[in-house]
Amino acid sequence: IRLTGHFGIHAGRIAGLTGVWCGLGDEGGRALGRKIAAIGIHVSRGIVTHGFAYNLTTRLEDFRLINPCGITDRPVTSLEIELKLVEHPDPVPSLETLANHAARLFGQVLGEQVVAVEDLSALRGMIQEQLAAEVAE
Repeated sequence: IRLTGHFGIHAGRIAGLTGVWCGLGDEGGRALGRKIAAIGIHVSRGIVTHGFAYNLTTRLEDFRLINPCGITDRPVTSLEIELKLVEHPDPVPSLETLANHAARLFGQVLGEQVVAVEDLSALRGMIQEQLAAEVAE
């Protein structure tokens, strides 16, 4: 929600539906909305994975082949489309720019510093260094 807002587009939640929604309002008693981000978890063999997908310049016609999150009565959108709808003067950000904004905002929401790492082995190395420093104290 904050990531979308960073680019000048109002987004929010819809009760009972997962994800982040743009174009919120009410038309004849029916809530409107276009899904820009999916958030979810998956559990398999005792392992939980979680994540999110943010539609930046996504080919939306591909969503006709699936029911995203089981929601069939609301459209999917992208930041590219939403920027056009509000006649935003800036170009669509790059994936790297969007990822950096998302990481910074996750850190703010969680109250934690976000640190970039190249791969899992680099992360393990950072954790081992931190543990060694704590043991040394």
